[in-house]
Amino acid sequence: MSNQQTEGSFENPCPKNYQFHDLELYKYACRENTVVYLPTGSGKTMIAVLLIRDMAAQVKNSLTEGGRRKIFLVPIVVLAKEQASYIRRNTYLEIGEYYGELGVDLWR
Repeated sequence: MSNQQTEGSFENPCPKNYQFHDLELYKYACRENTVVYLPTGSGKTMIAVLLIRDMAAQVKNSLTEGGRRKIFLVPIVVLAKEQASYIRRNTYLEIGEYYGELGVDLWR
């Protein structure tokens, strides 16, 4: 696995024994656009963090310089906060949170 991160110290998002099959999904997602649909607690966030870390160099560039942005969607506010916190702890990237409580529905 290539890992672009070079700064900071992060939690180890290594899979639990029952999540090794998720590494196969991660490897596939490195090659193809992928939607991962798995039950709660089965490793979706770990897969996302591994992909985000691999693509960190693309995120650091500005959009005008060919940079890209990653979007992680969740259905409820508490989950948005939880996932943003987990991604912050496991990457050195700036992570934003956007949900209705912040008034984003009124943005124009």
